[in-house]
Amino acid sequence: MIDAALALTVEWYEDPLPPWLEAALIALHGNLYSTLEAIRLFNPGAALSAFVLRRGDAPVQIVVFGIDGRRANVLNAVIRLGADEIALFARGLFARCPRVSAIAFQPSQVEAGGLAYPHQHGVVQEDIVVTLPGTADEFRMRLGGETRRNLKRRSDQLDREHPSNAFEARVGADVPDEWIGEILRFHYARMAGKNKQSGIDREYEREIRALVRRFGVVGVVTIEGRIAAGAIGYRVGANHYLHVIAHDPRYDRVSLGRLCVYAMIRDCIGREAREFHFLWGEYDYKYNFLGVRRDLALLTVYRSRLHVLLHPRLFLATAARLARRRLKPRIAALRQRLHARARPAQRSPAATDQRESGRAG
Repeated sequence: MIDAALALTVEWYEDPLPPWLEAALIALHGNLYSTLEAIRLFNPGAALSAFVLRRGDAPVQIVVFGIDGRRANVLNAVIRLGADEIALFARGLFARCPRVSAIAFQPSQVEAGGLAYPHQHGVVQEDIVVTLPGTADEFRMRLGGETRRNLKRRSDQLDREHPSNAFEARVGADVPDEWIGEILRFHYARMAGKNKQSGIDREYEREIRALVRRFGVVGVVTIEGRIAAGAIGYRVGANHYLHVIAHDPRYDRVSLGRLCVYAMIRDCIGREAREFHFLWGEYDYKYNFLGVRRDLALLTVYRSRLHVLLHPRLFLATAARLARRRLKPRIAALRQRLHARARPAQRSPAATDQRESGRAG
């Protein structure tokens, strides 16, 4: 189908998808969560379809989706979708699939302004992204002065206290299983120490190992030949995605986790990566390493207002997720105020004397 107004060609594909599609997705999006490998891994058994938008011979948008009854689920995430592209996709899908009356998109950089269909739309998470320069020295000079000083101080301390320390990164099938297992062990221990349940269960761990075999770039810091810290990430196109960073808590005093992240970023620059994605979760260290926030929005599109009534669970689930995100800053601010009020009450005279004695010493 040709959209004459935009000089675009629209193509639709169903399972089995054409062999060239994976390479086209990587070239277009450069995104782990938009590869067929990851989509199939996270959606086992799903019948996949694809919408391809071309300008001339070049794809300018590719959306992978599945049909579940009256609902279409867009399965690639963290991509950029323009308002015109969304309109073309929704209009074409509703025309091709009369039974479908709702389309649920994954969190992405979505432009929904002017969309004619009833829809729910709002930011639900973020991707913190570093645009990488051509050399590691240039990256270091771009860092803030305090960040540079802290990195040097901790690096010098690490060299003094543990002169055998070394960093090494390996790619894909060359990554030893033991590296992945040890990094995840550190991660589980850290979460347990915070009385939190890790989001990585055995099935998710299996998926991580599979993705590492295909896209992985994994780095470790060793001390006396033993892994002390590590980072699991993925290289897709020119972009790197950091998934897990963890370290042995015995090395907290030298900030070994931060030093490992810094070493990974330098390694990615050496491999000519264009972007380093910290993904979701807002932490100061990501911004200290020059991360810039990109908002990821949820979008659910309905055929008509009447058809919203056919999807009460989808509507309420989307509304709840949008509401949680809007309330998140208020909840965080409330927690900070409560924590600040509780702190003075928790200080005993003995603890105060101990701190003052420590300062004097």
